[in-house]
Amino acid sequence: MKSGLMALLLLWLATSHANNNNAPLVAVASSLRHVWPHLMFVYENPEKPRVTFGSSGNLARQITQGAPFELLLSADESFPAWLVENKTTDQSPVIYTRGRLAWVALAESNLAQLLLQANSTNDTSFILPDSVTSIAIANPAFAPYGRAAKAVLNSINGGDSLKLVIGENATQALQFALSGASAGGIVPLALVSNTARDKLPDIVVSEIPATLHEPVVHAMVRLDQSSDATQELFDFLISDAAQAVFVNHGFLASP
Repeated sequence: MKSGLMALLLLWLATSHANNNNAPLVAVASSLRHVWPHLMFVYENPEKPRVTFGSSGNLARQITQGAPFELLLSADESFPAWLVENKTTDQSPVIYTRGRLAWVALAESNLAQLLLQANSTNDTSFILPDSVTSIAIANPAFAPYGRAAKAVLNSINGGDSLKLVIGENATQALQFALSGASAGGIVPLALVSNTARDKLPDIVVSEIPATLHEPVVHAMVRLDQSSDATQELFDFLISDAAQAVFVNHGFLASP
């Protein structure tokens, strides 16, 4: 029953653009890709929004170029603030959740063995061995999780010598990390949380201490002339019901 429900939710996600043309169009950071169907299952409005996933920076840029989004769910505070500063909207951004970072590697890889040891000793201050020569991250120029991942790599020995395999967004960085294009990756914990792993290969995950990077604070902003349906979604995302979903899927509650 549970797997059937998730299949229906994912089918809705894939076809929302085609079948729900009157619903609000929402730009959503790719780090929310896994949690989104769970949020929509709890969201009581039968008119579900149409969503486009991407890096926060690219989505914000599309909005400045006239893309008809009514709401931006960014993975940081800077891109919503940028839209306000550039007079793209006069609405006030609001924090809706906070993110966490994680190392991820295929279970049989060299990096996975290091992550397993770190998990068993609760010591995440390890140094990458010479055998780990490349790490996948999201593009730091457009993806907040990419900026945070770069800070983590800069804080450990060998960060400067690593080859970075750059994904356009957090989801693509995860694909690179698990495809053999790199030794592993640093990605949003939400994309590799326990609830996300049933659709992933056998992996090892190790959460990264928040002390190694600036906080990943997700903020959202409504665009001018957004609909009542968009306001309802906005209010839902900061509700107790939505916050519980975020926490259950690898995020932290908003302040």
